[in-house]
Amino acid sequence: MNYKTLKGLFVFIMLCVSYPSDAQVVKIIKSVSKGTPTTNLEKVAERNISEALGVGVGSSALGKIDALRQSGVELRNLSGKVEETIQKRIPVVQRRWESFRSSGFFDAILPTPSKELKINLINPTNEQVQQAVKGYQRLWKDFAPLHAEVTTKLFYNTFPNEKGASLPPQDRRTLITNLGLLQGRAEKLSRVVFAKDPALKNMLEWLENALQAIHPFYVPGLQQRARTDSRVFERDEFFLKYPDTSHFPEGFQGPERAVPDNLRVAVLNDQEDILDMYRIWNYQKRLGEGWDVQLYEDTGALLDDIRAGKEYDLIITDLTVPGGGGYFLVDQIRSMKLNMPIIGCSMYTIDKLNAEKMFDQGFDGYIYGSDMFEEVSGSVKFIGYLKNYYYYKALNGWSR
Repeated sequence: MNYKTLKGLFVFIMLCVSYPSDAQVVKIIKSVSKGTPTTNLEKVAERNISEALGVGVGSSALGKIDALRQSGVELRNLSGKVEETIQKRIPVVQRRWESFRSSGFFDAILPTPSKELKINLINPTNEQVQQAVKGYQRLWKDFAPLHAEVTTKLFYNTFPNEKGASLPPQDRRTLITNLGLLQGRAEKLSRVVFAKDPALKNMLEWLENALQAIHPFYVPGLQQRARTDSRVFERDEFFLKYPDTSHFPEGFQGPERAVPDNLRVAVLNDQEDILDMYRIWNYQKRLGEGWDVQLYEDTGALLDDIRAGKEYDLIITDLTVPGGGGYFLVDQIRSMKLNMPIIGCSMYTIDKLNAEKMFDQGFDGYIYGSDMFEEVSGSVKFIGYLKNYYYYKALNGWSR
């Protein structure tokens, strides 16, 4: 006899409330009174029923029925007494585990069919689409056996300890490693390429719950950030606002507000008039001293050059560019463990952006294009934003 049997008894009683008969009562009581309790849980359950019925432990089924008749307790009231006693007797950890079992954790999780997949890239190439779909399919192929293994092992661990499921140490370490690796792959796909896929969201929620159940010291949310530096998000700094020095102590000398010389700069933008303005600024030396500025109209072309070994000290990127887009560019570069600053620059107003999400994905700042590209003198405003970035970097000791 176990907790499920007790709950079954309670439900059965509730179903029979309106028309209880002696035969039904006999069937109910006999179903939970066969044999002698052998486990602690069965003994607890036996005591629960006995207390709820108001008879001694070990009384026979017919004895309990007689006691029930003699006490005059209605079946409706009995069901409430059984439920109340169960809740008091079943240990807290056991109740928590039963709740976990009924939470949907053990339900099947299925991928989105390939024909229904929506890739969140800007004008992707056929090769990018194929790579994305193959990566998605490989992820789910590896997820299926791990899901089956974890759900099986957790489901049959009836007596969890205070910190997690009672698994052998080696099994626990292996599962934690495999779950963590799969979580990293799923998060990478969900950051940009399949950001709106509901099946992938369900997978990530399941992986998070599995790690919390198995790993006694797991801290939720640690894997969400793509950033590898220690910088903390500050809204004004991210939007490269002019520094506010009013709160500095009197006499404090902050860093110089200037851009470095001799930077290798990549600009990604598919608007020809904007690229022309960059060309004019560069030709007239309105940008930094000794800067080497390379212009790109396609995300894939810039990524190909970087993969081929071309190095840049700074990247300025639009958000909507053919070949993947700015978000895709940042995700790919950070996956390569490259640490150059990447500044977003587009006509999207700052109220249209999720700045903290951009920061977590690996952007280091954002410039609202406004009207600065409509005239040559706009270079002053553009360089002003970059001066603010390098000022904040020096002030806060950022690694990039």
